[in-house]
Amino acid sequence: MKNILQNLTHRRMRLGGSNVIRHVTSGSSWTLSVGSQRLPLSVLGAAVFDTHIVTDSALTIGQRVTIVWGASDMESGIAIPGIVHWIGFGKHSNEAGIALHEPLPEDLTVKPQGGSRSNIRYECRVPGVLAWSSESEVSVAAIAMNYSRDGICFQVSVAPPVETPVKFAWDRSGQKNSLAGVVRWVIGQNGGFLTGCELITDHGYLISGVTV
Repeated sequence: MKNILQNLTHRRMRLGGSNVIRHVTSGSSWTLSVGSQRLPLSVLGAAVFDTHIVTDSALTIGQRVTIVWGASDMESGIAIPGIVHWIGFGKHSNEAGIALHEPLPEDLTVKPQGGSRSNIRYECRVPGVLAWSSESEVSVAAIAMNYSRDGICFQVSVAPPVETPVKFAWDRSGQKNSLAGVVRWVIGQNGGFLTGCELITDHGYLISGVTV
């Protein structure tokens, strides 16, 4: 379990947009509130509106939870509600990604292990079609390889130019979905390309069927 604020003793914080000031003490730990349960957790990464965690119990996509940092009762800690948007079994069992409904205080953010990106990326493999306009309309088969709150990476055989607006469309359980973005980088890979896009309006969580 990580102690994120080792250098803090006692401090008062205001959550963004909230009039509730909660007391934070050093030596406190992260827990996850799921209904009446309180589960210990480890934090692999924590961005402003997203956390990548490991728990002792399996969660499900779409499950409503609350991230708690502080003392054993929520009244004396920081409690931020969220929704599970990703589950996986990487280096740890019971990994999960949780989209937060309120911003996490900056002092509690944790960069993902082995990376310097501020946004947390989650592996996925969602087939669909990537479309854009050049001299004519172009559409190619694409696979969404990973996503973050603000972006998504595709594997394609033909890559659109950098700064091109694109649209990714896919089916999920018989329902048609789409995300719009702008290409920010392209990397050649095994005769194809990895294409990174910044999303324009919706969040990348939509890839897993979750909206926030």
